[in-house]
Amino acid sequence: SGGLLAAEMDNLERVEILRGPQSAQFGRGTYAGAINYVTRAPLAAPAGAIKLTGAEHDTKEVSGWWSGPLADDRALVWIGAGHREYGGEWTNTRDGSSLGGEKSDEASAKLLLRPTEALDATLRLAWQRTDDEHFPMYLQPSTLNNCCERSAEAPRAREYYIGKAQPENNLNLYTDLLDRNGGSGNQLDRTSGSLAINWHLDGMTLTSLTGILRDRLESGFDSSYAGYPSIAGPVIHEVRDFDDVSQELRLTSAADQPLRFIAGLYYYKGDVNTVSREQINTATGASMPDSRGRDKVENYAIFGSIEYDFAARWTAGVELRWAEDEVTVTATPAPNAPPPTTPLCNSTLCNDTFRSLTPRFTLTWQTTDNITTYANIAKGTKPGDFNSKVPDESYRVVDEETLWSYELGIKAQLLEDRLTLLMAGYYLQLHDQQVTSLVELDTGGTASILVNAGETSAYGIETEIEAALTDNFSLHATYAWTHSEFDAYISPEEADLRGGNGSYADTQRLGDMSGKRSPRVPEHMASLTARYQRALTADTQWYTAADWTYESSKYAQEHNLIETGDRQLVGLQAGLQHGRWDASL
Repeated sequence: SGGLLAAEMDNLERVEILRGPQSAQFGRGTYAGAINYVTRAPLAAPAGAIKLTGAEHDTKEVSGWWSGPLADDRALVWIGAGHREYGGEWTNTRDGSSLGGEKSDEASAKLLLRPTEALDATLRLAWQRTDDEHFPMYLQPSTLNNCCERSAEAPRAREYYIGKAQPENNLNLYTDLLDRNGGSGNQLDRTSGSLAINWHLDGMTLTSLTGILRDRLESGFDSSYAGYPSIAGPVIHEVRDFDDVSQELRLTSAADQPLRFIAGLYYYKGDVNTVSREQINTATGASMPDSRGRDKVENYAIFGSIEYDFAARWTAGVELRWAEDEVTVTATPAPNAPPPTTPLCNSTLCNDTFRSLTPRFTLTWQTTDNITTYANIAKGTKPGDFNSKVPDESYRVVDEETLWSYELGIKAQLLEDRLTLLMAGYYLQLHDQQVTSLVELDTGGTASILVNAGETSAYGIETEIEAALTDNFSLHATYAWTHSEFDAYISPEEADLRGGNGSYADTQRLGDMSGKRSPRVPEHMASLTARYQRALTADTQWYTAADWTYESSKYAQEHNLIETGDRQLVGLQAGLQHGRWDASL
């Protein structure tokens, strides 16, 4: 339930990116795809590495790992640790303090046991701690607003901005108040563990996967993002505990048979508890207890897949997952606070069970030994939720979001594997898409809540080319084009901006979002990487590389008014490899 934060990126064996809904095999959280961070496996022969990095903005990094047998190849161990510091590159104009600095430490160990030829077990334990300064958030000042002013003709409008955002390196945040009341930024303590057991039977493997996560996250942030008085956005310090446990049992058939299957059971329980939450009065600097909340999720699932080579070069597959999510959200009012005008979330008001059946169908044709074409149809779901504090109970429940994905693609290895080509076209149909909306609270100020859009569609293409032009020179290029827009969605916030008076007729007339682009989705993305390497001696070579990435402008919100503008990044690298040493700039 927490973020990756201080994940051990240096100690990964590989990263797997699976596009499209993966709910059937991987379950909740893989609604539009999955990214697997596969950690390094223990090695039978002793080996290790150490990495040192220094850079501007007081950046310092050191990490290392060692692996080898404890006694023989029946017991292998892997241990790793790392420390990272980044001084930040922003200054808080309010008090001259620094912003954006980060510090993290991590340590982990993995033990692989093979008591018999048919049984192996891998135990992994990890500890992480991060201490980050307040994030550098800049709020464009209201003096630049150029539309949607409140008037007699537009009684519910609020000023807004049309055009490219105008960023400035001028950050003004209440970090001084936070530092006197618990601290600013994020401090995380994380303990995680996993146990994977494989029992190899005759032609099959029975696997047990167990995972646990324990987080204590202490956060202090100025949610006005500009040092505004608390009515515009309070200064908050809160402490939250995250507790997760998951268990999966999976039976997998042999991979070298024409008919292959997987069948499994899954259980997950997640609990996010707000231990304390304090609002800090920006006028007096005093802290005041605020309402607290607790989110609980319990998930049960049954899943399976069948894959069959029904003809030469043809394979068909079917995956299916049935899942049940029970979501409970509770909110505890602040001590001595006036009674809320509408009931806060409790286990009766904000408890629901969301059931889903998510299939995935695949058809693969190996056109030649080097070219494979495929077609996928898959369904994904994002469980529903609740808005714990809203002025209107009609906004209380957030329905489950569903997605149908249709994809055609080709993968080719050409010119004796010197050229790799990947191309895919897709169409996505979303129903009840969960989007953020801004509402005014009856206690003053505003709140960001989740609401359901009616229908959204997206389609596009993705291409990737990797070419070894010579033995020394290689290129890697990608391009993605995406068209994503609302098909049916009535937004009260849009109606307010356009001059609506809050009536049903005005909301329907002015709040129609059909044809507007989905927020935070760029239409074009591209990248290009070139690498050249050449030998100096028998065991020494030098290399240089350049990379360029591009992302077209995207809208910040559903209104299609303020946008980011295009973005380009360029990177250059040069290095020298000698035996087991690698140095780069």
